[in-house]
Amino acid sequence: MVKLKRFGWILFIALFLFVLASPQDVLAENQIESTHIKANIGEDGSVIIRDHRIFYAEEGTEHYISLDNLGESALLDFTVYDEQGNPLEDVGEWDIDASFSDKAGKYGINYTGSGIELCFGLGEYGRREFTIEYKLSNFIFNLSDGHQGFYWQFINPDMDPTENIQIDVQT
Repeated sequence: MVKLKRFGWILFIALFLFVLASPQDVLAENQIESTHIKANIGEDGSVIIRDHRIFYAEEGTEHYISLDNLGESALLDFTVYDEQGNPLEDVGEWDIDASFSDKAGKYGINYTGSGIELCFGLGEYGRREFTIEYKLSNFIFNLSDGHQGFYWQFINPDMDPTENIQIDVQT
């Protein structure tokens, strides 16, 4: 009987260690799998940014991109597309307190103290894929030495970690 109990504990510990050592394919809640950003700079100094994201949504009602400290830039246009490339419904000003079902298939702008958030409803949980496209004025600015430049943070420092980020800037 003592040997059987000891064998049971050894088996339990072995199984426990096996589970701990097994590779985990499950992603954490609302983790971003990949982000591919294409920024196309126009002749007038504006930019069209196309941000394609694949992520896993397991909680919450929405996803958003924060644009803080825009300086001289202004949002000129904004659209969100689903997995099939169909545009979601633009609701204008975003209601952060709306329900999961009220946000499904919709997008809008939430105005914050230091900028804006480009928001859209998750629609359903699981693996999600969206393309966020927006146009900003005054992306390019003149420098004191006669040259031009831009200063832009494409990935926010508090964004969920992702190992697959690609950013392309074109003129």
